[in-house]
Amino acid sequence: MLIRTRVTAVAVTALLVVSGTLVGSGYQSLDAAETRYVAQVLSSKQLLLQQLAGRLQERMSGYSKALTRDRVSLQALRDGDMAVVREQAATT
Repeated sequence: MLIRTRVTAVAVTALLVVSGTLVGSGYQSLDAAETRYVAQVLSSKQLLLQQLAGRLQERMSGYSKALTRDRVSLQALRDGDMAVVREQAATT
């Protein structure tokens, strides 16, 4: 084998190793960025849900006394009987 052929083979092998390393690190950084993006989206949605729940809780706090006195509605809520809950809400 000629020296020129050996040098060319070593150079091509080195280029393949470098390009493989760059492609691998590119995929790894893309995966890390995607993971951070998904975590941020979930975090923002969780924050929004907490804010909505807080607002609803504030609005519903005034009705807690009336609901605790209504035993039929409370039992229907515990049992999951939506027909009775709708009926009690319509008659209230």
